Amino acid sequence: GSGTSQLVFAPNSDVLAAAQQQAIQAGLQQWLSDLIRVNSVAVVAEDHTLQVTVVYTLVANQQQQSQQFLYGGPTQ
Repeated sequence: GSGTSQLVFAPNSDVLAAAQQQAIQAGLQQWLSDLIRVNSVAVVAEDHTLQVTVVYTLVANQQQQSQQFLYGGPTQ
């Protein structure tokens, strides 16, 4: 719901990373707040890659989880 996967052709920058961090956190809170509590969302723009790390706690059992996603990659 944050549109991150559609950024394949967008120029990578710290501004893009900051905007995505806010969009991802807001989307998770809006759509999954009954299942998870978002602890942190970190987005790092480096070269042609956008790295997203989400740390959250499952509401049902209070278990903390972490997921990492990479968008983009080296160009040829």
